Amino acid sequence: MLVRMLGGHPDVAAIKWETQFLVATNGLLDLVDAGRGDRAVVRTRQMLRRFLERMNAHWWARTMRGGTSREYEAGLCADLDRDTLDAALADLGTSIERDTVLTTDAARQFTSSLFDDIVQTQQAKFWCEKTPANLINVTRLHELYPQARFIHIVRDGRDVASSMCDNQFWPIAASNRVTETEPFRGHITFEKALAYWATLLKIGEQQLATLPKDLRLDVRLEDIVNDEEATSSHIQRFLKLDPATPLARPKGKSNIGRAADDSAATESYPPLVADMLARWGYCNAHAQ
Repeated sequence: MLVRMLGGHPDVAAIKWETQFLVATNGLLDLVDAGRGDRAVVRTRQMLRRFLERMNAHWWARTMRGGTSREYEAGLCADLDRDTLDAALADLGTSIERDTVLTTDAARQFTSSLFDDIVQTQQAKFWCEKTPANLINVTRLHELYPQARFIHIVRDGRDVASSMCDNQFWPIAASNRVTETEPFRGHITFEKALAYWATLLKIGEQQLATLPKDLRLDVRLEDIVNDEEATSSHIQRFLKLDPATPLARPKGKSNIGRAADDSAATESYPPLVADMLARWGYCNAHAQ
């Protein structure tokens, strides 16, 4: 929702789908990290092969809701032409061949070679994207883009859990790099989804707290919908956008309060869940 709102402003080039390639397992940040420590050259070569496989497949184009009337194709293919990607990948390979590892500067140049043309074509000032796993990779992303600004969208954990149960989908996949995510695999129950929401929210809070205050902003989804004008103005000030042009109106289903009709929802929660719900102003939750 927020990316669509930002994309309506002339200063912002909004990438349509989650980019994924930056923070996913075997992604660009992993490729940079492979060049640190023992066996850096070997590890970089191995990681590069995995990175290229995924970049040329799932991250470039993936079929969503396959076999249904709502089937569509997502990925970088929505914003880039294939020649642009191929040229960027060729330059990436040349950089690694020259330096034996992927430097932070070369990684930044790779991303810029993908998205700078979009910014220039739209006469925007910067680009934005919405991969959920950015939340647990804030510190790594800050190293790659020290001036990047992070807008942290928070939604009522009970609504998140209800949605996850319906879709049987983990928005942020479990990662060996972040051990706290390890329990969150397989079938999703309401209780497990709530624990997932609270755990990842805590990780995100901890990482965002390491950034300068002018680079991070917390926004509740419910405030975007229910207090649109004030929240939009707050976001524009944070991003230093031209106030003469408002953000686009929020569109799409927000499904605020959907958990009220979920039979699995309760009023008693584990301590971490209760604390997070209360601290974010969702309820005076009771701990079990």
